[in-house]
Amino acid sequence: MSYTAISGSIEKNRNDNETMKTKRKNAQNTETNGAILSRSELLKLHDRVVERMRRMTPEEGFKTLVASGIYTPDGKLAKEYGG
Repeated sequence: MSYTAISGSIEKNRNDNETMKTKRKNAQNTETNGAILSRSELLKLHDRVVERMRRMTPEEGFKTLVASGIYTPDGKLAKEYGG
């Protein structure tokens, strides 16, 4: 590989990294869908969700997976998840 090819590759990677940094920086300034929760609020919400999942019957759990598109109604894994 020539020096020109190597230096071109390095420059491309440098530009890609700058683009990613810009994307990350811009992502922090995007609008949210509602209020941003504090850590304690997120932990409380997580605990409520986990408790709700534990109380679900197998049928309710399966319906949730179908509604979210992970499984098909006939019990097969959706294509997006390897089915």
